[in-house]
Amino acid sequence: NQTLKQDGLNSIHDFIRQYIDASLAMKGIEYILTADDKAYNCKFDASSIGVILDNISSNAIKAGATKLNISLEDMPKYVEIAFTDNGIGLDNGIDIDMLFEWGVSDNISKKGFGIGLYHIKQLVEEMKGTVAIDTTYRDGFKLVVKLKK
Repeated sequence: NQTLKQDGLNSIHDFIRQYIDASLAMKGIEYILTADDKAYNCKFDASSIGVILDNISSNAIKAGATKLNISLEDMPKYVEIAFTDNGIGLDNGIDIDMLFEWGVSDNISKKGFGIGLYHIKQLVEEMKGTVAIDTTYRDGFKLVVKLKK
């Protein structure tokens, strides 16, 4: 039983697991949540994490992905959450930084509006975290979110 408003340090792994298991996450993709036995306690807003997960899922589905892997790593000062999908990935030559701008999309064929990544960045920054696209990932798309402990 997770409350929507988090205050203090809570396990983000537990929240994501509950969000997926309670069928709150977007349908149409398989979620694979991997983690070890770490605590994964960090500062986060549960409703923001739900919106972030839904935006990432929506983008993955538009890119033809069938699986979304969510892995967590407990670092000394933050928890790193990596979202990887098996979709078409990014076009070569795309300006990665521009993808976080309002109205910029790499997915013209599926009518992307350029709102999802912009919104994700806003929510992560409100939680005093960072978000980045891993351009070295070649088997789809990878987004890395870091949230402070």
